[in-house]
Amino acid sequence: MSFTILVAADIHQDKVNLELSFAGVPSMMELYQKIESTFSAEGAPGFRIDRVQVFDAPTGSWSDLTSAVQLSEYKQLYAFQRDVVAAETQKPIPPARKPASTGFSFAAPAPYQQFDAVSKPLATRSLIGGTFDAVRTSIVPETLPMSMRAAPQTAFPADPSDDVKVRLVFDELDMNKNGVIEKEEWKKMFKVLRVPLSQATAEDLFSRADADHDGVANRPDFSNFAEHYPVLVDSLYVRIQSNAEEKRRLKIVEDHRQLIDELQRRERSATSHHKVAFEELRAAELAMRALDQDTQIKNAEIEDKRAEMLQLGEDLTEAQRERTRRERTVAGARERERQAQMVVEGARNDIEDQKGRIKAKEDAIDVSRERARELEALLAEAKRDVDRGLIELGQHNDDLEELRTREKEAMVQHEQTQRAVEPLMVLLREQESEVTRMAERESQLEGMIETLEQEIGRVQQKMANADQDLIPLREREAHTKSVHQQAQSELDEARSGLRQLEQDVEDFREHRREVEDKEHRLLEEEVRLREQRYNLEEREGTHHAEKHRHFAETGRLQTAPSYGTGY
Repeated sequence: MSFTILVAADIHQDKVNLELSFAGVPSMMELYQKIESTFSAEGAPGFRIDRVQVFDAPTGSWSDLTSAVQLSEYKQLYAFQRDVVAAETQKPIPPARKPASTGFSFAAPAPYQQFDAVSKPLATRSLIGGTFDAVRTSIVPETLPMSMRAAPQTAFPADPSDDVKVRLVFDELDMNKNGVIEKEEWKKMFKVLRVPLSQATAEDLFSRADADHDGVANRPDFSNFAEHYPVLVDSLYVRIQSNAEEKRRLKIVEDHRQLIDELQRRERSATSHHKVAFEELRAAELAMRALDQDTQIKNAEIEDKRAEMLQLGEDLTEAQRERTRRERTVAGARERERQAQMVVEGARNDIEDQKGRIKAKEDAIDVSRERARELEALLAEAKRDVDRGLIELGQHNDDLEELRTREKEAMVQHEQTQRAVEPLMVLLREQESEVTRMAERESQLEGMIETLEQEIGRVQQKMANADQDLIPLREREAHTKSVHQQAQSELDEARSGLRQLEQDVEDFREHRREVEDKEHRLLEEEVRLREQRYNLEEREGTHHAEKHRHFAETGRLQTAPSYGTGY
């Protein structure tokens, strides 16, 4: 982005105002070189800069350009040429144009920098609500640089003629500008200029300057005085010139102090802006770290849930194995119970069969008894059959008792089997309940993991958005940091320049004191010699008057021969 500065100068008694473009804020050397080369190409070969002044639009005043920190976009400058005999013309500065080599056109204004409110150019601040042409016209100063009106270098030239010197010294001594030098003005200026002569001597010198003794010294009186006291007039001129130069240097120092105050304000503003940008960046980074920590916590929770799910899966597998084992155990117990039941039922069937056989035998015995009664003949045989039947009945009863004993044993075994199956059934139901609980927990964990993964996705999206938001914040922080560093660097440079200017003023004052000390002896010598000459002239005048009176009294004056007639 180009950096444009408006530079005016006097070329052949005409004002020329040009737009000079740079890649960035130029250094003083780059600025001087560009001004000199451009104006040399504009019809002023060998254009050399004596000094440059800058126009302050808010105050409508000019001041010396002493540092590049005073520059901003579309700042109006005025370049004074070195070694120019003719005075600068008192003409208004025209609107700026492009140099002849590039054609005439207005440059576009610099864009508004959102975060650079400290160094925002005047042209862009004034552009809101108006056209660029209006802005460009408004920043062209209506007044000429102050050095063109009353610059010490032009008001008091370094090597003036005697007439100019006398005129300038008289104008300075005539403080109230009434055309004559009054005695109080004379004494006051001698005191202001630190002329190393006593007050009595100053008053005597004024009486010498007041040739017609009317109480004031007019220009002819002072011109005559200057012919008799050239060293004093030279000293007064040098002191007046030095005073003006010292005031100019002090004005530069004061302008530089004001510049430092402005730079300090800009530095404080840049510090404040950088602090705000840094705090915003820090808050955003802390929020980013909080999101990252939240993501890490949720990832850890997911890992814990997954580990719990893995352990739960292993526990579920083991529980299912245990349930299967218990189911097999219960099935075995039930099989044994069934077998025992079958044994009981077999015993019961045998008992029933035996009871049937007993019943059949009892029926046969009854039949036999009936037959015995009916057939006594057959009694013996029937008795024998009865005896055999009783014997068999006893055996069958014994078998029945044995079968009943076996039934009881089977019943006991069946009861034991039932008692053994009941806790196994309880354990089986508990195991089935545990398996169901584990399955529900596994489903819950899967839902929690899915929820956490969705939250992590949202957090990661937030982190991505926050990371995108961090880019302009980092750029702003870097920009404000750069602005702050530049402002600090400019402030340090300005302070260094101020110290150099103050040192220059002190050196100037020291040199001036040395020169004035050397002048002291010369002034005293001139005053002493001039007083001696005045005394001699007075004595000579008195002698001639007495001689003339003596000759007049004696009559010898009339008889004295004329010169050239001889004796």
